[in-house]
Amino acid sequence: MQNKTLLIFFVVLALAAIGYLWLSPGSKSSSTPHTISGGAGTDAASLNFILKDLQGNNVSLKDYRGKVVLVNFWAHWCPPCVKEIPDLVKLRQNYKDNGFEILGVVVPFRADQNQVRNMVNKFGIDYPVLWGTNEAVAQFGDIPAIPRTFILNGEGQIVEDLEGMGNYRMFESLVKKHLKG
Repeated sequence: MQNKTLLIFFVVLALAAIGYLWLSPGSKSSSTPHTISGGAGTDAASLNFILKDLQGNNVSLKDYRGKVVLVNFWAHWCPPCVKEIPDLVKLRQNYKDNGFEILGVVVPFRADQNQVRNMVNKFGIDYPVLWGTNEAVAQFGDIPAIPRTFILNGEGQIVEDLEGMGNYRMFESLVKKHLKG
């Protein structure tokens, strides 16, 4: 009897946590994510990570200095994250030759390598997909919900911080804004 009560308690607790994440502002499936003002202008010297890509190679954020970089924190189990992938693939295809790159960082919570690899193949993701760590996530501050997208300028500073699902037109306007300046 005691085990059944404990099980019910944990199930209710898990459902409450899922509901909170689903209803939190950053998890809305809106095509108009809101900008978080605190992220812009973050000191470039403090932003760096070295993460493994899907092939096990080290990828350093500093290797992309001189480019506008969109860093997208996502997970295979996050519906809004999955929904924006085709727009990110298209964005990279259209701007990769203009000093632009995307880094897809898989959040370390409940990451399933096989499912991530299947999604990369299914969507034809051609930008680097990296296995995130808690330390890498922490460099970008508090990320209570995903997707969370940061745009870094050529000096490696955060110039845009977006919480929630984006779409092609919104991403494109921000990338063009920073490619020009």
